[in-house]
Amino acid sequence: MKTTALSLRCLFTYAVLSRLGFQRGIFLLLLLERGFSGKEIGVLEASLFWANVLSELPSGLFGDRFGRKLSLVVGLILLGVNGIGIVLCDGRCFSVFLCLFMLEGIGLAFISGSDSALLWDLLAQQGREGDFIRIAARVRIAVSIAMGVAIALGGVLRQISWDAVYACFAIAMFLAVLVLVPLHEPNLHRIKTTETKSDGVTRTLWVFFRHGEGRSLMGLIVSAALFGAVFTPYFVYSPALLRDYGVGTTAIGIINALVELTSIPALFIAQRFVGAFRLERTVYISLSVSTGLLLMNLVPLLPVALVTYLLVMVAPVMMELMIENLLHGCVPSAIRASALSLMTFLESLFVGLVYITFGFALDYVPARLALAAGAIMPFAALLLARRYFAQRREVSASATLRPGIRTDEVVHAKL
Repeated sequence: MKTTALSLRCLFTYAVLSRLGFQRGIFLLLLLERGFSGKEIGVLEASLFWANVLSELPSGLFGDRFGRKLSLVVGLILLGVNGIGIVLCDGRCFSVFLCLFMLEGIGLAFISGSDSALLWDLLAQQGREGDFIRIAARVRIAVSIAMGVAIALGGVLRQISWDAVYACFAIAMFLAVLVLVPLHEPNLHRIKTTETKSDGVTRTLWVFFRHGEGRSLMGLIVSAALFGAVFTPYFVYSPALLRDYGVGTTAIGIINALVELTSIPALFIAQRFVGAFRLERTVYISLSVSTGLLLMNLVPLLPVALVTYLLVMVAPVMMELMIENLLHGCVPSAIRASALSLMTFLESLFVGLVYITFGFALDYVPARLALAAGAIMPFAALLLARRYFAQRREVSASATLRPGIRTDEVVHAKL
């Protein structure tokens, strides 16, 4: 019990340290100061994105095979090396920066899903799976505060030098590695197979998502990916919307800061909102409200645009916790990190498509119309979610337990 409590404290501290992105709000200025063109910056951003996409599934399998703790350590080391690399690269060398951006994308992929899966396993060791949303929300509140402080400090460190910004980032990543050393990872639900462990994880993942609840769960994973994919591009392209209404650059920065801060009360609400309604009703309400809010962009009024922007960014924070909680409860521990990476992989693919669509649309229509068209994403997610919950009720009503439905043991029996 004491070991688990210590591990939870280590994981909490790691979460705060690993999100200290001092460069988060100003890294674009570094690239501009180094003389990179807009096209080159676009290629660098795309390289990070696609490196992350291509690494998601392999990194998830790595976490399930070798342990979530080791996956986090690898990701943190890659991010730390990325920070050191930028410190050492003084000039304008596009190929070096391209490698560093790709390294960052890979590092983020190793972290994605593994920390959440590890938190669930630590709670499961104490029989406290029901506390996942409450504790995960507290962690993310602390992370949001830490990110805000880091962004502010990044501007101060920039007054010293860019080296100070990225050196502090690298130090934070390596400190996060040290914090994870005392963490004891639970040895839950090991794969029982005569095959190699890598084949066992891959095949268990394949078997689970081909049968019973695992098969229907794919619909919810795609639904969650569709829902989450519209909001990052919405945040990025919102300045174009506000600019169309005559809002100045400084005011846009303040508004974006307020949007970031809305995640904190949203996390507090999530803890109570999920418990007040059944999951199915909660998902329906969230997706329906998000669809309606995005359509509010059709109203050509600045106050409506501002309220919509602030409210619409609350939904993904709440939904992420809800879906993660459901996946943790349904997916066997042996493939949990891989399943979460699968959702991130799909969401990243959809994000790329939305970026392209929004960018193309803005050349022909006002920003508010392009953003309003994003309502099709949560609406499609709503249809997929309805199908999932209908299938879930059918499975629950069935008296026959088919392979791959509920327990790790049933999944492994198919192997």
